[in-house]
Formats: sequence, structure tokens, C-alpha cells
Amino acid sequence: MSENDEQRGRTMIRCLVQLTTSFPGVSVEHLLLPLLTGPEPEISKLDAAITTLSLQFKTSLLSGFLDHVTTLEEWHTSVIQSLYPALQDPVSMQRFVALLAVSAGPLVRSTRFGRLLESVARLVHPDTLPTTVIHQLNTIFAGHKTIYSIGAKTILESALEGC
Repeated sequence: MSENDEQRGRTMIRCLVQLTTSFPGVSVEHLLLPLLTGPEPEISKLDAAITTLSLQFKTSLLSGFLDHVTTLEEWHTSVIQSLYPALQDPVSMQRFVALLAVSAGPLVRSTRFGRLLESVARLVHPDTLPTTVIHQLNTIFAGHKTIYSIGAKTILESALEGC
């Protein structure tokens, strides 16, 4: 991400915060969620805006995203990485894994999706997730057709051995 994009993202967040302060019924999540659930936006600017949010806002935005999106588009995979800190919550991770399972078929050969799977595998804490979710992740990794899914499967197996 360029310095210009970062600066624009910060400016956008300041404007959003001022707007939400002026109108108590409006939240940052309500303003950004339509960008995440609509057609593909200019990703670098959206990513810059999300990156600057606090963990509380990221968690709220991820929750809204999971409530509104029924399947991931390929462009979501880039933006969703900005919300990774919010996936530390086991409930959010379970909901996200369910979304990955639904989206895995159409994105079976997507390199971006494969990278996302590998990143998710790094975030998994097997002791906080039910075995059904771990099994679901293994199934997703086994069905994906890129080198990244092999890495994801290896990472998950290593995490399981550590428990």
C-alpha cells in the first residue's frame, strides 16, 4: 500500500469519525459495510481505511460483514485480511470458516483464496475451536487446488500436534 493510500485512508477515517460523532445513529461500520458487501470498490483505499480502524471497529465490521455476505467474492479475500485481528474471537472464526466453506467451490483455483486459507490456518487455535470447525477447515484445504492450500493444511496439522 502506498503512502498516498495510507494518508487517504487516515483522512477517510477522520471524516467518518467526525460524521458519526455528529450523527449518533450512524456508525463507522454502517458506512463501511456497504462498501464490503457491494460491487468491487477501489480496494487499496478501502483496505487503507479498514487497516486504520481499532480492534473494536474491526470486530463490529467483521460481524456485520458475516451477517450480510453469503459467499465470498475473490476481491473480498484481499480486504478481509485487514480484519484478521477480529478473527481472534472463536465465534467470529467459526462464522468465517462457515463462509469459507460455502465459498470454496467457486474459488477452488483462486490463488488469492489459497493465500487467505493459509493465513487463516495461521490464526487457528485448535483449543478454542470445536472439532467440527477444524474438520471443516481440513475439508476446505483438501478441496482447494493451489500450493497455498497445501501450506495451510501443513500449518493446521502442526497446530493440532501442538495441542
